[in-house]
Amino acid sequence: MKKRRLSIISACSTIFFAGIVSANAGQFPPPDLSTKPTEPTFGFSIFDDTMLASGFGSIPQSYIDGANDKRSSLCSTVSDEKCSDLSSFRISVIVPPCPTNYDATDVCIRSLKTADSAGVMQNATLEYEANTTRFPKDLKNKLPAGGGASVWKGASAKGGTLDYAVIIQLVINWQPGSVPKKILNDPKNPYTDKIVLGYGVQIIPVKVKLGNYYPNYYRIGRQLPAGVTKVDNDSNCLIVDDGRCAYPDTFFADQKIELSMQMDNAVTGWMFGRMKDTKVSATPLSSYTTSLTVEGSSINVPTGYAWVPLSAIAGSLALQEMDWNKQLSNNRTLGPGNVQIGRQSNHSDLFEFGRFYALKEDGGALHEPNPKLKGTGMFQAVEPWLKTVGTTPTWRFQGMPPGVGSDESVAEKVFRCTVFDKTKLHGLMTTNAMAYSWSPPVLKDGFLSYKVAGAHFDADGSVYKGTYNLSMNAESAKCIYGFTDAPIQATVSISKEGGETTNIATELVSIDKGWMNLSANNFTFSDPTIRIKLTQEKAAASKVTITCVKGSTKKVVTGTKPACPTGYKKK
Repeated sequence: MKKRRLSIISACSTIFFAGIVSANAGQFPPPDLSTKPTEPTFGFSIFDDTMLASGFGSIPQSYIDGANDKRSSLCSTVSDEKCSDLSSFRISVIVPPCPTNYDATDVCIRSLKTADSAGVMQNATLEYEANTTRFPKDLKNKLPAGGGASVWKGASAKGGTLDYAVIIQLVINWQPGSVPKKILNDPKNPYTDKIVLGYGVQIIPVKVKLGNYYPNYYRIGRQLPAGVTKVDNDSNCLIVDDGRCAYPDTFFADQKIELSMQMDNAVTGWMFGRMKDTKVSATPLSSYTTSLTVEGSSINVPTGYAWVPLSAIAGSLALQEMDWNKQLSNNRTLGPGNVQIGRQSNHSDLFEFGRFYALKEDGGALHEPNPKLKGTGMFQAVEPWLKTVGTTPTWRFQGMPPGVGSDESVAEKVFRCTVFDKTKLHGLMTTNAMAYSWSPPVLKDGFLSYKVAGAHFDADGSVYKGTYNLSMNAESAKCIYGFTDAPIQATVSISKEGGETTNIATELVSIDKGWMNLSANNFTFSDPTIRIKLTQEKAAASKVTITCVKGSTKKVVTGTKPACPTGYKKK
């Protein structure tokens, strides 16, 4: 049997990315069978890459997994005696609420605020922290404590209150001694023996129900309580601890939320999120923690689906690239919609086909895309048939790995000022686009450019309106553009294929606590590039006053470069 390309999926799977397991990754939405055509087709979906923090299975838990070239073991701490010979550790940290006696060295959740029906932000109260596997902070090795996901009661923009699940996960790779101390102590050194492989933050309204619910204890070393012979299984549970299941409650767009955390300084670089009207502030607290506050409102994130006729493949180079091994066109006898292709909204080949290692019966070979398709990907290929089939209200952000995307995304200036600089967070980009670039903005011709895409119409037939927000560390912006501390202005435009460029309403909120916040709203899709031009007012040149004399006559001259009139001499 011919082996299929890994990206063609016909059943649910689990996709791993940056150490974080998505709770619903790979579960592309079912097609709308009422619109299923009778002619031979294949189905294509674009769905959000919901990065719910996870431990074993889909339930978020903290754990430490150590290994060497001979064995691996689950460890209670990195100093666990049974793990003393291990040289590499993967540490899953579920960030807990701050303890009563917390200090600047704790990585924890300080507060949660949500807006009420009048739009006034109210403090949420902690309901509970899930009783899942935990481990203490390690001050010696600057490693954070692993706790449980938490549930908070807060105000609702629709009135009353809601319970909100706060799930924050860091996945850390720690290899003690892998980098010489003299290099670690060099402030210009980009290398470290502690690397955050991925992190994700998500807030979801939940309802809590009681029952025989228990976490997945596989390899964790815990046993079910005595007398418990039956375990309730519910795939909808977001948080599970002994006897409790927190599952999603009704959510909606425009719920304003502010999350304040103490975060590990190893969390650096760029972030991406699903929210709008964002504001970010970050202040160093200790040698390895930063105070991080993120504010924004939930947005509806669309899911797209397309029925693509197999007859269209012959006339489209892009569809032919998708059918590089003929498995789409060869399925004509198996009925319409037999093959389903799913892509997360940040998948790199949505915007440009990439090379990949193709599996074949006789082994494998490197597949190179058609060079005529440079700048074209799966989105452009299926766009004529793509429709929005639904939206999901969402509030989340996550780390964006460095070096992902085209070579342009790490152009020298951006790379040196942001990706290479692991001393700080550089920016948070958020959008409600169906598809988006999984890389920092590209700096080209003085513009920071960023690709987004989506179907032109919403599920109800109305024109889908896009949002884009950029919160950027002011120091990073100054580094990229060579700015001083003078005021910065921003112009945002939307450019589309064919050269059409439209300037859109832009609000430069301020440079607040060292972060610049701006937004672009109400633009339409299908395949726009957001272009951000940052400028600054030239500082007014200081004026100088001189005195000029001609005999007994004096004249005072003032200007930026004052000069005496003809016949006069400077006194």
